Amino acid sequence: MMEFVRKLESAQPLIIWIISSIEILIMILTLFALFALIKSNRSTPVFVIHLILSDLIQIICRLTHSFTGSCSWSWAAYNAYWYSLIAGLYFMACVAFERYLLVSHPIWYRSHHSLKVCCVVSVIIWFVPLIFTDFYHYQLFSLLSLSIGCLIPYPIIILCFVGTCRGLSRAISLTSLKRKKILGSLFLVLLTYTFLILPNVILTFIIDNF
Repeated sequence: MMEFVRKLESAQPLIIWIISSIEILIMILTLFALFALIKSNRSTPVFVIHLILSDLIQIICRLTHSFTGSCSWSWAAYNAYWYSLIAGLYFMACVAFERYLLVSHPIWYRSHHSLKVCCVVSVIIWFVPLIFTDFYHYQLFSLLSLSIGCLIPYPIIILCFVGTCRGLSRAISLTSLKRKKILGSLFLVLLTYTFLILPNVILTFIIDNF
């Protein structure tokens, strides 16, 4: 049994590389598909594209931080990971807010929604993590700043989910299939945050204060 555990531990880096390589390949293929949608002018999934980009950066940083032998690269990968994580959470909030506007305020959404506006908002979002950085310390993000930065998008996602559910009940023009797609994408965002992000945020806040 102990020998099997040792073999499993020795094979763990290889397993991580294989799983991460598959994830990276899937994300790249998804990005190509989303860019094709933008070129065909069928939709503008700009926030989804940036969300996938942030996830891609996190995977690469995690691999670099785990396997690099250079302290400087490890430091850069560590801070880039948390930076892209915070940015990704705000892109999740943007996706939720966009779905809310589509359902609850469709006329305003169609008149104001454009590729240019989405790109400008996306650029702003990439600078949002700078608000929570501390350039005077080795690690740019303290535990408290990480907790605050990661927690802010959560109430936005919840409010957008509740507002979208109410809007769908009044939306007569939407088909049942389209309603399920909109609600399913929002539910996936809320589920991902609740079970993958929120426990780590709470744990980080407890460690920092106790």
